[in-house]
Amino acid sequence: AVEVRQLARTLAAKWTLARGAEARTRELEALAHTLAHDLRSPLARVSAFGQLLAEELSGRQDKAGHYLDRMVCNASVAESLIEGLLRLAEIAQAPLRLVPLQLGAVVQQVVSELRQAEPQRRVTVRVEPDLAVLGDAVLLPLAVRQLVENAWKFSAGQGHTLIEVGRADAPAGHCVHYVRDNGCGFDMADAGQLFQGFHRLHPPGDYSGAGVGLVTVGRVLARHGGRAWAQAAPGQGSTFYFSLPHPGQAAAAESP
Repeated sequence: AVEVRQLARTLAAKWTLARGAEARTRELEALAHTLAHDLRSPLARVSAFGQLLAEELSGRQDKAGHYLDRMVCNASVAESLIEGLLRLAEIAQAPLRLVPLQLGAVVQQVVSELRQAEPQRRVTVRVEPDLAVLGDAVLLPLAVRQLVENAWKFSAGQGHTLIEVGRADAPAGHCVHYVRDNGCGFDMADAGQLFQGFHRLHPPGDYSGAGVGLVTVGRVLARHGGRAWAQAAPGQGSTFYFSLPHPGQAAAAESP
């Protein structure tokens, strides 16, 4: 009886700590959303006036023109970071409504948009048929879009890009899918930092982005009861995997 009471007290303490941590996380997410929202408007005005001034000084090669270009560029980066913060806050707060989805259709839509933006690229995309999953119709396509866009972006240096999307072996009760590319890859020693906020594996000048894309992927999959991970090697491309509960066993997650 004494052991049972001790176990009950231990479980109650852990439950209290977990609830407290959850509450603090929600408070921090709300604060980040508020700060990002309040900063977006004044920063947008700085960027807009900077661009107008750049047009007035068009062609100048002196220090003033150089400083102005740097100001406009950094304002644009800051705007991207703020948009990333807002997106992460929205993912945490959005209700989750699970519906049947075909990942192949999502991939093809994203690829069509990318081809229109860069028609000069030579890109082959292979998508396995019938990639049926159960997921939120807004959030899950957002994660898949990010993975496909990353595969497109980080393989830009290849003469002929190859992107593959398919299904991998998975433990019982789950389904695992992957997005593979033949791009620049990365050192697996950095793999633990992939899904951390605002962390970049490549110099900012090499590739665009604010460093929140894979954080978005991780958050979306966590909301679905899944996870994401990757395998890669420098110069040999990357494969990003993501798991979801099997459609036959998935249950609707609680809305925040």
